[in-house]
Amino acid sequence: MVDNEDKARIIKEEQNSKSAYLKKDLETSESSDQVTSHNHFIDAFQENYWLYLIFQYIGAVLLIILAFGIYSFLTAQFGPGLPTYILFYPAVIIVSLLWGFGPGLVATVTSLSVADIWILPPQGQLSIASTTDLVGLILFLTFGILISAVAELYHRNRIKAVAYDKENSLREARKEKEFLANILEHSSQPFAIGFPDGRLGLFNHAFEELTGYTKQELNTIDWSDALTPVEWREKESQKLDELHRTGQPVRYEKEYVRKDGSRVPIELFVDINMAADGNPEFYYSFISDITKRQKDEADLKRQAALLDVSYEAIFSWEYDDGIISWNVGAEKLYGFSNEEAIGHVSHDLLKTNFPIEFKDFLKILKKNGNWAGELIHTTRDGRLIVVESRQQLIKDFSGKLIVIETNRDITQRKKMEQLLKDSEEKYRTILDNLQDAYIQADSNGIITMVSPSAASMYNYDSPNKMIGNYIKNLYKNQLDRDDLLENLEKLGNVEDYESVALRKDGTTFDVSLNSQFLYDNEGQIQGTEVFVRDITERKNAEKALRVSEQRISDMIESISDYIYAIDSDWNFIFVNETAANDVGYESSELLGKNIWSAVDKVVGTELETNFREAMDKREIKLFDWETVYTDSYKEFTVYPSAEGITVYGKDITKRKKAEKQLKIENERLETILETNPSAVIIVEADGNISYINQRAKDIYGINITGMDLSTAIAKVKAKKIDGSEYSVGDGPTGRALKGQMVRNEEMILEQPDGTVIPILGSAAPIYNLENQIISAVVIFDDITQIKQEEWRKQKMLEKEQQLTEELSATNEELQATTEELKTSNEDLILAQNSLMEMVTKLKTSNKELEQFAYVASHDLQEPLRMVASFTQLLERRYKNHLDDDANDYIDFIVEGAQRMKDLIDDLLAFSRLNTEVHKFEPILVEVALDDVSFNLKSSIEENNATITYDPLPTINGDPSQIRQLFQNLISNAIKFHGDTPPKIHVSAQELDDECIFGVTDNGIGINQNHQEQIFSIFKRLHTRKDYEGTGIGLAICKRIVERHGGKIWVESEEGNGSTFYFTISNNQIVNSSNGLY
Repeated sequence: MVDNEDKARIIKEEQNSKSAYLKKDLETSESSDQVTSHNHFIDAFQENYWLYLIFQYIGAVLLIILAFGIYSFLTAQFGPGLPTYILFYPAVIIVSLLWGFGPGLVATVTSLSVADIWILPPQGQLSIASTTDLVGLILFLTFGILISAVAELYHRNRIKAVAYDKENSLREARKEKEFLANILEHSSQPFAIGFPDGRLGLFNHAFEELTGYTKQELNTIDWSDALTPVEWREKESQKLDELHRTGQPVRYEKEYVRKDGSRVPIELFVDINMAADGNPEFYYSFISDITKRQKDEADLKRQAALLDVSYEAIFSWEYDDGIISWNVGAEKLYGFSNEEAIGHVSHDLLKTNFPIEFKDFLKILKKNGNWAGELIHTTRDGRLIVVESRQQLIKDFSGKLIVIETNRDITQRKKMEQLLKDSEEKYRTILDNLQDAYIQADSNGIITMVSPSAASMYNYDSPNKMIGNYIKNLYKNQLDRDDLLENLEKLGNVEDYESVALRKDGTTFDVSLNSQFLYDNEGQIQGTEVFVRDITERKNAEKALRVSEQRISDMIESISDYIYAIDSDWNFIFVNETAANDVGYESSELLGKNIWSAVDKVVGTELETNFREAMDKREIKLFDWETVYTDSYKEFTVYPSAEGITVYGKDITKRKKAEKQLKIENERLETILETNPSAVIIVEADGNISYINQRAKDIYGINITGMDLSTAIAKVKAKKIDGSEYSVGDGPTGRALKGQMVRNEEMILEQPDGTVIPILGSAAPIYNLENQIISAVVIFDDITQIKQEEWRKQKMLEKEQQLTEELSATNEELQATTEELKTSNEDLILAQNSLMEMVTKLKTSNKELEQFAYVASHDLQEPLRMVASFTQLLERRYKNHLDDDANDYIDFIVEGAQRMKDLIDDLLAFSRLNTEVHKFEPILVEVALDDVSFNLKSSIEENNATITYDPLPTINGDPSQIRQLFQNLISNAIKFHGDTPPKIHVSAQELDDECIFGVTDNGIGINQNHQEQIFSIFKRLHTRKDYEGTGIGLAICKRIVERHGGKIWVESEEGNGSTFYFTISNNQIVNSSNGLY
């Protein structure tokens, strides 16, 4: 049996065993963990065992008193009746489990005493009053002894198990120590334990070899004195102080002095084991010989120095950290200094653009150990550069992954490659679109490359069909190929070599060749390239030109006009026979001679002056000249050039004589006209008055020479004899300019002073030799006296006739009065009945029209809307379930329904023109046009249309109908436009009794045969496929114009636009916008 002292001793040993050889805690079993809290509690009292025992027994008594207190509280609250030992049972169980048999037994006895004195009767004395209470007491005592004994057995078994586990653990620890010691002894890395006083403790064989001392010698030396050189002792002291202060292992480099006096560089990893008093107990060190590493580092430094003189950017970075080296090449390439770069993550510093995701890049690098490719970096000054990068993954001496990155700037090369690529693409594009043929052949004359134009030119289906053939087979005469190569060898390249080529189908054509050799990088000839131009047309043109030149030469020689050419030295270089004969020479005799020497008679004349001016000023001269060597006139045209002048002349003697005679005749005619008693006026075809004689000036009272006809009419108005005005172009002058003869037409003339005189006028057109009207002559006389005499005679005859008629009519009137009264009464009754019948018909007609409008707007449109809606619903719902034909049928239904709706809308609008009556009101036509432009905005913008208008008057009318009128005409002008954007102009001309509006466009025009019928309802000149519409728009326009007291017509020429004119009655015109009327 193990007592409490044994338990404390075992626990103490367990605690002491926690300081292992390498400060490694020994792990205990799961069972020892379960009693950990108990052991810790014992630890608190293991220094005074008896105090711990007293605590156990006092705790047992206190727990029983606590149970009694709870029992008393419950009895006070709920009354008597609780079982006596209900709270003492668990208290005894807890004490027994915690502290074993002794405290459990004390807890049992204490519970019995408390129950007997304070719970069981008689209370207050230690006695039992009833057998039942006695039995209960005995049972409780038996239970307490039994549970205490069981708990004690449990505790003893657990202590034995823990002791056994500890023994096993200590055995395992000893084995582990022996194993570790064996590993250390045979390890290739030196290991040693040193004490603060300089003695060496444990060390292995590798340590002996490193220092050169034997084991016996090392056990007798002071490690800090014998092994550590003087210059390293201060550093080592600092590192050991750091170890004492922080308790963390330290790593540092120094040297050992070997037994033979040589030195070896080492790196130490030192940790400390502290004694219970807090002082260092010993140091244990792992030593590494770093001789090779230092040599490698020196090599690395030398390599780094070499890297710094490299033109390439070379730097290294830790696999998961920043840059650790940065050479001069990197500084030059990127602009970052070594200090600026070290420590930064390379792809953040350089803003690296990887060709793949960075995480994928790292995976490839780690898997393959290297990576090569192109990256895009950003330099310090913000420039983007392309680098050719090679990256190698290595491990340093400590096992860290290091990436060595070598980058070469290839930005310029990439630009050149891009330029080359662009150039090649451009070359390929040019080659593909080349009109001339391009052919390459190797040194054996076999075709290796051709342009598409070459295949087309030689009648091959594709360029590939030409490749592989011999180039000489493309020549009709294969000797031409040999001759071409011979010229190439002599000249290096051949231009404009003409030959006859042979197509695949055997036909020939003329070609011009440009050829040169192709060389490789060593300058060796690899073949030839040829550009081929088809000059068949040029050859034909040259042939035709030669024929034409010969014809021209023959013609020049045969014509009667003078033609000659003179060079800049005034020598004849060409002269035809007519010109040579005129000055007494043959043409061959003048060639090469100086004009001023050969024809000295012209020196100092107007001819020399004009020739020299033409030569000096380089300007064409046209002049007439009376020759000094013959009695004749010549007309010369002189054409200058850099080489000299070309002279074209002809004999105009007859024309000059005719002009003189014509001048005499004109003077004679003018005299006749000026003395003529009739007024004579000549008006040119453009309306300008070119002549008016004195008599006309006297009658008009002003001189209208030089005026245009409209201005003259405004100043002196000619009207019909009844006082009404002529329409535009309908007067005698206008009709004459149209080719009509006007004879003895009576008119009245309003002079500027208001005087009105009657005149008798005639007019006739004047034609030129081409039978074209060039002017009109108007002749009229003042017939005031004749009219006065006629009026006097007419009045006398009328008065005589009136008297006779009055006498004979008196009786007839008396007889007819009664009859007329009867007839008038009957006529009035019939007229009234007819009027009532007409009113009834009109009412019926209006009612029918209203019913039609209702049907059109409701009964007809509603089914159409249903057709269109349900058809569109079908399209949306079954769009992907129908074939193309079904989709087309749906489109036809929707389009037809829409056309029917448009037709009904137009019919409705047409019918409402008579059924809807709106009060006429003043309309600003320009404002109405602005509204129309707004309504047609999308159509105007879509067709890039332009709408202009002159100042327009204000009229009385129906505003909506006037807007509808202009909108229909302008929308038609936009719809029926030609190839150029639509241009529409609206004009207005105010007359005495009406205003004429015009809508002019530059569209496709209307055939004259159709200009009447287009105003009929449903009349279309084009198919719906060509132009949309219902054919009612112009009928609506006509109905609106007629409702406003006017008429509408069109003037058009097919292909040259149209002008739609319509009039508004004068009683609809309010005032003109310019205030002149």
